[in-house]
Amino acid sequence: MRKLAFLSLAALSLPLTLSVKSDLSNYSVGARLRAAESSALQVQKAMAATVLDPSTMNLGTVGGRADFIRFLYFMVVGPTADYSIPNGPGPEGLVGVIKQVMGSQGIGGALYQMGYTDCASIPSSGSTSATEGAETFTISFSTPAKTIPAHYGSHGGGSYSKSVSISVNSVPMLKTEFNCESSGVSSGYVRLTASEDDGARDMELHFLRDVTGQDGFLDFYMSYAGSSYTEKAAVQFKTNDETNYDLFLFRNQDNSAGNDEGSAFGLQGNASTGLVKVHYIFDQGDANLDNTTAIASGSSECISLATNNTSAGCGNIAAPSNVTLGTSFTWTIDSLADLTLNSF
Repeated sequence: MRKLAFLSLAALSLPLTLSVKSDLSNYSVGARLRAAESSALQVQKAMAATVLDPSTMNLGTVGGRADFIRFLYFMVVGPTADYSIPNGPGPEGLVGVIKQVMGSQGIGGALYQMGYTDCASIPSSGSTSATEGAETFTISFSTPAKTIPAHYGSHGGGSYSKSVSISVNSVPMLKTEFNCESSGVSSGYVRLTASEDDGARDMELHFLRDVTGQDGFLDFYMSYAGSSYTEKAAVQFKTNDETNYDLFLFRNQDNSAGNDEGSAFGLQGNASTGLVKVHYIFDQGDANLDNTTAIASGSSECISLATNNTSAGCGNIAAPSNVTLGTSFTWTIDSLADLTLNSF
């Protein structure tokens, strides 16, 4: 069994980091995992420089909704240098989470230090542990159990080839399954839990990038349980041609005072024209989440991110079908309330 070459993990919160030597900074599991940050997941060409502060966005105006559309987009791909989001997502959004987990500062760097210098050499069984102070870190290898989501185009339903897990004092913290890159295709699955001051946040991610087919997919699911509130969120992003994209965000929060609130946004955008069709629904201020309205093609508006005004020329929003995690989620606010994540 190879010796575990790292002894320090950052606090159990994002970004997750593993101790990595500086000369390994360019390593990642599958050289093209970094292709997730490709032209297919870049900023709208028609956006003007601005500061986006979620705490001051006003959905009551078209300009406010345009800024919120930008915020949702950057939450997935990360903002460019022209944008500042003081209270928003990290510098690289959800794509950055994938890079942190899989790249040189995460599993990729740790595996490299352990001697697995190419993806094919990663084993399908066994484990290695290291102890630092009162904490024992264990990295384990197994046969993958997940499959690529069915809605990931021609790749849907395919199997992953590697499975790696990390636990701390026998408590599962991170699991990832992925494929060794083949023909420009990078794909994987991440399940992690992050302890915070007031609770625990559990997350799941699926992603796939096909450079040849110009496809990009990302699915994100999160559940948070704190002492004063609980929260769940689901995000789905896809592009099939590096120009047109769909982005869906559903979120709900149950406060200790008994007031539940939820929101849903559906976007269909064109990165060349800067036109985005947006549909949004809310369920706020009552004791129960009971909004069964699904994001659909009707009751939407077309917004130009070049002018911050309404426009014509948008396409139709194509709502996702059911997605199954621990339970089936039908892309409505109340259905999200019943969502459970998969175990480790």
